[in-house]
Amino acid sequence: MKLVLDRNKLKKIIVYYEFSKWNVIKANKKELDYVVNYMKENPQEIVLLDSHTDERSSDAFNLKLSQKRARDVIQYLVKNGIDTNRMAYKGWGESSPVVIKARNERDHQLNRRTEFIFVSTVEFASSTESGKYLAGKTVFAIASQPIETAKAAIQTGIDNLATSNTTATPATTTPS
Repeated sequence: MKLVLDRNKLKKIIVYYEFSKWNVIKANKKELDYVVNYMKENPQEIVLLDSHTDERSSDAFNLKLSQKRARDVIQYLVKNGIDTNRMAYKGWGESSPVVIKARNERDHQLNRRTEFIFVSTVEFASSTESGKYLAGKTVFAIASQPIETAKAAIQTGIDNLATSNTTATPATTTPS
């Protein structure tokens, strides 16, 4: 994970993953705990999570994998006291690589990531109301259902995201 500072304020966090894995690895926990503390100290902060994969699996597999990555990070934050109403997420699969046509493991690693993007309440509301991002609370609504119902809910959410904005690009922030 790499912390990126902008205007003396935490603006963007990037979590990296092992190939075909979605779980938060031990190496990322120190930085994720930093995010937890930051969000606890700054209750006005809200975040969009953009999760990505490298291109080494099928489009469908990568889309699902990127969703799992975002949900795992949300679960970690919630387990550590952050309210789900302050988070929303989207899995982009392999559609937005940092390194196009990655040729080595280092390049693939840069593409396997979840980015935390701290946004205004207006941008957050617009992103979730439009269906571009799923609200963080859906992670736990889905998890409390029987497994077959949960699988159907996840697939419906993924299908809705895929059709709602097929030409979308990951969220970006503009200086305010």
